[in-house]
Amino acid sequence: MELIQNIPLSVKFLTEKKRGKDSNDDYLLYARILYNRDKVLISTKIAFKIQDWDSTKGQFCPTKNINAVRNNKMREITDRITQIYFNLKANGIPISAKSIKSAYDGKTATYKEMEFLRYYKQYIEEIKLKPNEYGQGVINSYNKAKTHLENFLKLKGWQNIKMSELSRKFLEAFENYLLSTPNTKTEKIMCNNTSTTYIRKIKASVNAAVRKEILPNNPFISFKMKPFKTPNRVFLTTQEIELLRTHNLGENPALKRVRDTFIFCCATGLRHSDAVQLHERMIKKDNEDIYWISLFQQKTKDYIEIPMTDMAVEIYNRFEPHRKSTGLVLPMLTNQKVNTALKIISDITGINKRLTFHAARHSFATNSLEIGIDIASISSLMGHRTIKTTQIYAKMTRKRKVDVIRLLNEGSTSKKEAQF
Repeated sequence: MELIQNIPLSVKFLTEKKRGKDSNDDYLLYARILYNRDKVLISTKIAFKIQDWDSTKGQFCPTKNINAVRNNKMREITDRITQIYFNLKANGIPISAKSIKSAYDGKTATYKEMEFLRYYKQYIEEIKLKPNEYGQGVINSYNKAKTHLENFLKLKGWQNIKMSELSRKFLEAFENYLLSTPNTKTEKIMCNNTSTTYIRKIKASVNAAVRKEILPNNPFISFKMKPFKTPNRVFLTTQEIELLRTHNLGENPALKRVRDTFIFCCATGLRHSDAVQLHERMIKKDNEDIYWISLFQQKTKDYIEIPMTDMAVEIYNRFEPHRKSTGLVLPMLTNQKVNTALKIISDITGINKRLTFHAARHSFATNSLEIGIDIASISSLMGHRTIKTTQIYAKMTRKRKVDVIRLLNEGSTSKKEAQF
């Protein structure tokens, strides 16, 4: 067997007795493709006498000129199969022994019979090769969707469902499974937005299959996906941030570190993923003594520059020892550990809100709006690609509503005074 290095593909040449009595040659040569335990046979159209074949070496005996030609033909076939493998991989087409054979035979394969779960796993491997487009958080979301998909298929006994069998009913059943199956750890039902997020990952993979002509029809055309519901975005008011900033937190140093990193992001609008990667080389002071954060965002890969507030600079200086020893600006924990600590912090301080680290970013946006900063400036500071993304924060806050009423009252009073 001739092994092809570093890929799960092998090609072995097999002989088979030729049928029929009228032929002068007794045997036919086949190439067997083995890929991830799948096997297919390809006819080489080479007929020969069995005495010309060296079964030990798996090639023709080099005693005749015709056998040298046959051996060259075998090498050409192996090279062609290998090239087909790399072409399929480069074009993002799901690879199987059958798909390689179809390409070898010159057929335009649709891969209808490929198992959907296998295709979805290959799709994840494909997008992993594009780190500039798909961050680790996105990949994690695709993998979580895969876990739910595997559990769903196992429950239904549909592990071998084919690409051609995808339908609106299948998608509806999967959506119902997501929305009705309790989490094994929390025993809570998945919310609508999380379910829609996972289904969107499935849709992205299916859309890719349609674009690559792997699927002739898109089952999502007849499937109505539930829209995202705008969540209640938790944020801290400026008064709550000040309370948090000045509280002693029981003199617990671990909680204080989490508190300070959280407040730093309240003052800068950074995501957790960007705060984690924030290095001292990403912060520079200009000629006017203003500190600037410059980085490529982990989520969007877009470059942003943010001037730091006095509060952010204060925390930046507080962690100078940490910065000198690690090069990192903040002593960040994982998102999960930070959120656990924030729950404790909210209980200690009496801030009756369900805090997560992302609430810091919401706080930055909402408080900026409250003090009158225009939405275009906020959008730029937060690194949003469009103002439409920033507009989700533009819902009027309680304080802003009161300010409007006061302005209306003042206007009404001035009008009455002008009448007398």
